[in-house]
Amino acid sequence: GIVRYYKDQAAASRRTSRTLYDQALQMAKEAEAQLAQIPVTVNNVDLVVASYTRMYEVYLQANSTSPDAGAMYARAVTLKPWVDETRKMAYGPVLNESALAEVAQMYLDYAKAMYAYLETTYGMTLGDYATAVQLAEDLYGRGLYLASMANSIEIIAESASALMASAPDKYLDVARDRALINMARAAQCGYANTLPLSYLQFGDYFSGQQTGKPQALAYYIMASIYSTAMGDAACTAEGSVTYQRPGLSPETPPPAGHGVATTSVTTPMGREEKSIWIPVLIALLAVVALVYASRR
Repeated sequence: GIVRYYKDQAAASRRTSRTLYDQALQMAKEAEAQLAQIPVTVNNVDLVVASYTRMYEVYLQANSTSPDAGAMYARAVTLKPWVDETRKMAYGPVLNESALAEVAQMYLDYAKAMYAYLETTYGMTLGDYATAVQLAEDLYGRGLYLASMANSIEIIAESASALMASAPDKYLDVARDRALINMARAAQCGYANTLPLSYLQFGDYFSGQQTGKPQALAYYIMASIYSTAMGDAACTAEGSVTYQRPGLSPETPPPAGHGVATTSVTTPMGREEKSIWIPVLIALLAVVALVYASRR
């Protein structure tokens, strides 16, 4: 695949590796600058978050003790299509920044709780995810709420997958059903579930394979968490500010903060209806751990 191709390229010589490293960083920085100019709406919020996820994978790899220039470039070279699609989907109700800050804080707290639970209860660590936790916190402090959410979602999903990895068959149907429930909830706020549907389809594909259960579970968990998080974000949309859907001409939508005031019909859900999937999971796992400990 593309990762193997660029890994082989990077392994050819130090000069090639350095070139790929520098170009990957440049592409990530360009994507970040472009992303900052695109309005965030209910229709492109997941694409914004997914773009940030890929971007910060490049940054985290670049700052690691042994950067993999091939992997960095393979990830960075895919950023432009994501940003282009994000721009195309920048229409519909705009998200409310102050409410988005609250949602991002909630997922940052979830991410820290999940990672701490893994470390303290099971002694498990997930690669550079301790760095990712700190990065999510730093990004939040800088007001980059969706970038913070991107890192938080990855941490939560990886933590949940690690906790369930020992018995994927046991959790497969539960994770898929929860994903569908969360997607239905998110749709009530106008979220299109673009990425969750893709993750669900990948999960269905792998669940039909003899050895694909762990991958299927990971995809179902991503579908569940993405739909929950993006649904929470979509519910912050302001009905008074809406960007019109672009026509067929390749015009760039106006920069963030300069919307066309129109009336839109949305069905906002009360923010008091917090996402229960992740904290419930933590609580259930804590109970399981206590029962297990009592029987030792």
